[in-house]
Amino acid sequence: MIYRLRLVGVFIALAISIGFLGLPRAHALATVDPSKVGVFGIPNDAAAKAIGATWTRYTLNWQNWDNWKKGNGEKPPPIAAIENSPSLKIILTFAPIHSSKTRCSKSRAVAGEAVCPPKDLTQYKQWVHDVVTQYKDKVYIWQLGNEVYSPDVIKFWGGPFDDPNAIDFMDTFSAGVEAVKAVSPSAKIAAPGIAFEKIDFTPSGQPQPSASDVTEWQGIAGNFTKLVSLQCSNIDYFDDHLYWSVASIPGRVAWTKQTTQSCPKPILATEMGMNIGGDYKESNGRTVSAQKIASAQQSEIEARYTSAINAGVTMANWFYYQDKTGGAGAVDSLSFFGLVDKQGNPKPAYTSLASMTGAPGSTGGTGGTGGTGGTGGTGGAGGTGGTGGTTGGTTGGTTGGTTGGTTGGTTGGTTGGSTGSALLHFVPRGFTSGNFPTTPRGIIALIFRTVIALSGAIFLILILIGGIQYLGGAGNEESIAKAKKTLINAVGGLFLVLASYAIGTWILRAVGMFR
Repeated sequence: MIYRLRLVGVFIALAISIGFLGLPRAHALATVDPSKVGVFGIPNDAAAKAIGATWTRYTLNWQNWDNWKKGNGEKPPPIAAIENSPSLKIILTFAPIHSSKTRCSKSRAVAGEAVCPPKDLTQYKQWVHDVVTQYKDKVYIWQLGNEVYSPDVIKFWGGPFDDPNAIDFMDTFSAGVEAVKAVSPSAKIAAPGIAFEKIDFTPSGQPQPSASDVTEWQGIAGNFTKLVSLQCSNIDYFDDHLYWSVASIPGRVAWTKQTTQSCPKPILATEMGMNIGGDYKESNGRTVSAQKIASAQQSEIEARYTSAINAGVTMANWFYYQDKTGGAGAVDSLSFFGLVDKQGNPKPAYTSLASMTGAPGSTGGTGGTGGTGGTGGTGGAGGTGGTGGTTGGTTGGTTGGTTGGTTGGTTGGTTGGSTGSALLHFVPRGFTSGNFPTTPRGIIALIFRTVIALSGAIFLILILIGGIQYLGGAGNEESIAKAKKTLINAVGGLFLVLASYAIGTWILRAVGMFR
């Protein structure tokens, strides 16, 4: 009977292991230097450590700052994140969006919605001065503007770039530099990021705009060149935004290096992410498919980080950490560009990034931010990440029910992060944030683990039974012989189970199922 059990266990384990040979093999993910890895909008240190990121970037809205300081609004999320991320290198971008203090001159640009020139440069300088004064020890780089070079992009600059008869971007940039340096003379300043739009480049850095994009590209290149020429002494970093195709990344960085030869400075990539020209719609042609976006992220994240870093950027910042909770929703693909979804559940690309940096890879630590919602249950829900997230949510909810949302979030995040990190290497890829896998790979991997665990448990029990029989058979040669046979067969079966586990695990890792 024992011999048959041993054979059954071995055959099952080997059959499952051999079955994996027919699965598509996944290559080992490249290793990237965590000191060059960032993700836009990381909520706190725990979330950064889980994916191995050391950089992040936030954008501060002038109107939100004013409302908060006047007691008419909540603390702006970027400010809360800065206070919760003391170990991160933070880039803070000033966005002069204000309903009464900016003047928008471009068509369709609306004050309070678009980034526009300030009506009064003194007011703008005072805002920048106040922010830098309060957070000069927490922010690593101050960025004065975002994607301002295109003559057609209204959202990021709704006014003139260089106009001697009006307050323009060049005036606003100079005023911002003056305000920053007045508070912190050694502060580092980044130029606004370059939005290359849908322009392809050769690897050597030659732009190849389509006929319909020539005029816009000429405007982008011309304005950027003007900034380099007139503001070089005020700039410490340039910033490339690396969307569009992966193949275009080396050429875009090469173009920036060539264009700034007279003003050589390190190049950041504070925004890098999905191909903005990708087709992510469902079959109806209207609704965006979150699943398509998640799949594209998974297939591109390694190539984008490695291409950007190999091209020579100082840091590469994925855009962004978490899916948007507002905005256009299901019809807006940007709403789904995060590494975790709106509930904080990690997507496949999240796990890939953690693998590339060698980080634990659990989002349980984000529970602290969730806790500010006001109730323990909300705080706990922030702690996701496989089994760890479930534990974090339960603990966060229970504790938060007594002590409030903040405590609930903190406890939930801490418990979820530590438990998730400890269990991550046991959980096969393909698991969701719940307790059961939904992908074929995850299900097959679960079956393998289960068979191995049950087989091993059976033979351990038989070893115990044999030992008890041996001890109880004193003086009875027949009983002792039977006990010895049980022990030998059980030990042999256990050895074969362990061997099957080693072989099967090796195959699983080779096809990308286990980390």
